[in-house]
Amino acid sequence: MSLSNENNILSAIGTRTILNLFCKILFRFLHFFLNGLILRQIDVNIIGIANVRLQLLYTTILFLSREAFRRTVPRLNDLHSIHHYINLTWFIIPVGLFIISLVLPFTLFVQTDNAEKYPFYYHACFFYTLAAFIELLSEPFYLLATVTLNYHINIYIEMFASTLVYKNGECALYYYGFGYIIYSLSITLSYYIYFITCKTEERIRLFIISSFKDLIIKPTHPYTDPKLSNET
Repeated sequence: MSLSNENNILSAIGTRTILNLFCKILFRFLHFFLNGLILRQIDVNIIGIANVRLQLLYTTILFLSREAFRRTVPRLNDLHSIHHYINLTWFIIPVGLFIISLVLPFTLFVQTDNAEKYPFYYHACFFYTLAAFIELLSEPFYLLATVTLNYHINIYIEMFASTLVYKNGECALYYYGFGYIIYSLSITLSYYIYFITCKTEERIRLFIISSFKDLIIKPTHPYTDPKLSNET
């Protein structure tokens, strides 16, 4: 690897680290501020259910579905390997559905600790699950941007994703779940809209691909690169 490439990688990693740290601090502060505002209006147990139990449901689905892909992002140089990689990234969707089929029933019916007695608990579980699935739909763009070392795209889009203001204490779990759907939609739609608005040259530079047609699963042979599959 040349010195120039090493410098580019170090620069990209440094930028990602700084932006990611800033994003986390900002949202932690905002989360703390909003919880402080609603603490007197909402049962503390509801906040606990949303911030622990339902948050765990959401993060478990995302972590188990995509973490293996994120940790083994390769450097791709030719179009054939790119098609192999895109085919592989779409495996995230069936993997996510499988994880959901295991985790969601457990959250709904096993060791609920009486969480189901609170209004809209079941609705909230489905909302958090739907939010996780929606966010998985953005993963191909996330991984392609990471392949090209354009980490700033991922961080900016996550920073852009919205947060909710809560009004009705009785419907708190409902709003918590709905808030995550808005957050996931913001992330996913931002990737797709950002890609549409970019010029062809910019798309290739940022995501390697030039159109949505390139993002479609290709009937390559073999379907995926065995080396990529084994690493993932």
